[in-house]
Amino acid sequence: MQPKRLPHGVTIVFFMATAASFVAQWYVGIAHGFPVGPALSLAMFLSVLGALIPSLIRTIRLRAWEWAPAAIALAALLAMDLIWRLFLSPFPDVYKRVALVIFGAEPVIVALGIVAVIAEWRRHRQIGPRREHRFSPQR
Repeated sequence: MQPKRLPHGVTIVFFMATAASFVAQWYVGIAHGFPVGPALSLAMFLSVLGALIPSLIRTIRLRAWEWAPAAIALAALLAMDLIWRLFLSPFPDVYKRVALVIFGAEPVIVALGIVAVIAEWRRHRQIGPRREHRFSPQR
C-alpha cells in the first residue's frame, strides 16, 4: 500500500502521459488536422489541475506542505522534454511517428485523467484532519 502523501499510481502514469502529450504539442504543434486536439488539450490540463487540487487542499488543511504531486508532475514534464530534445529530435522520422502515436492516444490520456482525478479525490476524502498532541502548547 502506498503512503497517503504520494499520489496514486494512476495519477503518476497520467502525469507522465500528459507531459508526453504537451511536449509533443510543443515541438510538433497541435495535432495536424485533428479537429478536437485543442479540446483534448484543455481537458488534459483541467484533469491535471483536478488531480493537483486535493493535495493543495490537504496542504492548507493539514498545515503540512505536500510537494510530491506537484514535484512528480514537474519532473515528468522535464523528463519528457529532455527525452524529446535529446533522443527524438535528431531523428525527424522517429519524432513524427511518436507524435502521431501520442496524438492518437490523447482520448485515452483524457480518460486516464478522469480516473486519476476520481482516485485523488477519493484519497482526499480518506485523509482526516491532523490530530493535536495531548501536550500541545495551544491548550
